[in-house]
Amino acid sequence: MAASLFCRTCCVAPLLAGTMLSMQAFGAHSYLRVEPIALTGDPAPDVEPLVTFSGFGPPIMKGGYVAFHASIECYTIDVGLGIWAGEPGNLRLVAREDDPAPGADGHVFERFGPPRFDASGRIAFNGVAVDGESLLTGIWSEASGALTAIVLEGDVLVDDYYLYQEFYGTPDPTISSLGHLVFKLCCWSWTNRTGELTLFPPFDMQYPPVPDWLDWDQAYVADLAWVGGGRFAFVMAVPSYLPRVHIAYVEEEDGTLIVAVPPRTTHYYESGDLLRIESLRANPQGQIVYLADRMLDWNGGDWIMGKTIWRSDPLRDDYEQTLLAQEGDPAPGVDALFGQFSHPHITSSGEVVFLSTLTGEATHEGNNRAIWRAAGEDMQLVAREGDHAPGASPDVVFSDFQRVAVSDSSIIFYAMLTGITVSGDNDRALFITDGRGVPTLVARAGGYWDVAGDGSDKRVIKSIVLAQAEPGTGGAPHNGSTTVAFKLTFVDNSFVDNSAGLFSATIVDLIPGDVDWDGDVDHTDLAVLLSSYQLHPQHPRYVENADFDEDGDVDQHDLAILLANYGEGT
Repeated sequence: MAASLFCRTCCVAPLLAGTMLSMQAFGAHSYLRVEPIALTGDPAPDVEPLVTFSGFGPPIMKGGYVAFHASIECYTIDVGLGIWAGEPGNLRLVAREDDPAPGADGHVFERFGPPRFDASGRIAFNGVAVDGESLLTGIWSEASGALTAIVLEGDVLVDDYYLYQEFYGTPDPTISSLGHLVFKLCCWSWTNRTGELTLFPPFDMQYPPVPDWLDWDQAYVADLAWVGGGRFAFVMAVPSYLPRVHIAYVEEEDGTLIVAVPPRTTHYYESGDLLRIESLRANPQGQIVYLADRMLDWNGGDWIMGKTIWRSDPLRDDYEQTLLAQEGDPAPGVDALFGQFSHPHITSSGEVVFLSTLTGEATHEGNNRAIWRAAGEDMQLVAREGDHAPGASPDVVFSDFQRVAVSDSSIIFYAMLTGITVSGDNDRALFITDGRGVPTLVARAGGYWDVAGDGSDKRVIKSIVLAQAEPGTGGAPHNGSTTVAFKLTFVDNSFVDNSAGLFSATIVDLIPGDVDWDGDVDHTDLAVLLSSYQLHPQHPRYVENADFDEDGDVDQHDLAILLANYGEGT
């Protein structure tokens, strides 16, 4: 089974035929490799013979692992649902409808929530099990090595004079790199990182000193994110005389707490105080990014508040909170002001990506949202409504951004498009950026997808689905580096009706001299370059991939680049 094949010139297609990959160039620096994960009609692993996949949920990735929901059938007869996970090409069944639910006293699985990963590819999920008409909700995990019930409906989580609480509902768990779970129930968070379910934070946790007028008896976790090593970053909401005070903490390796965002020091607000902290995200180094309402000015009768986005590195001795952007500030490089902020993300290197609205005389409904990237003090525009959508005809522009995620090296976003040639059939697309921050088109509704890679099975894309889980929860649409996983459904055709597929797209750094994009520079690359040497770009044997210096021809300079890297990657 192969994926689609896209090349800068048709002349290179015969050279790359049969590589079982799709490849799309990012100039001379990198290329996009697309590989299949599963297709409708493929045999489903670890089930009876003749049972095939018939539909999918959006895939998630972590490290080299992928996980997804799928429905299965036998000769068009529906035979249930399941969760599959593992390395692409080596998938395994995690749980299946009608299989016994571990620890659930005779109940069998009926449905599943979104799967989550730890760093070893072990899965956790919420689900519903059934025994006749009796339904039982719960959370199951593979972190111990076998699928085990972590908590089931009716389990008593706290049996205390002041607080009695049973587990109920189906909260989505998050899972750390070490396999520890956390989930939120009402105003409380729970974790099994000590080997049993406990409140987080525990009642006896020692907090750094805070003003004594805060009512800690009524405090609760307002936001929470995993940090590397199974530690937490979290926000405590604490009642006070005025609206609740929000304090952010990050755990150190020994379990002690660092105040990441300190509270105000007086009962009454002063200019610059933060009213509310939300959308907290953390990376494995303990760096955080968050949104906050900030008191800007007093107008004589009320406070004027503004939206802000911040980054901090609280585990450093000399750390400072860095204000990245504030509502009303000029947006770099555009004739507009920042408005609202949303979808903040932080990479392992500390780079921050976020969405913002824009205001000002030059803004309108067609250009008032944008994606930004902040590295240190440098802030760059990634994409803006009204900008040309790469890979599309000149009239096609971005009209909205509906999903944004980040990996260590790339920004992944799902965008709506508009333009003269745009209709309801081709107005959605998926993009990923390379290491220079340049977006490239991965897939677009209405476009052809060469599933077989040899032109024998081209299907029209009907829809593109990207996983909604936030990075850091153990359920992101990417693998933490340069790969994004997504689901495509196709328009009915003569090959397979109602077909769909799961695919991954990876940005691969291109070795100078690697003409055929196979990861090395060898005699094959030299032969192709020499066959194209000093030919006119319109000549049938001319291969644009051999123009390493991108000056419009293949000459001695390109040959020198190849020879200087000969043997690399082999």
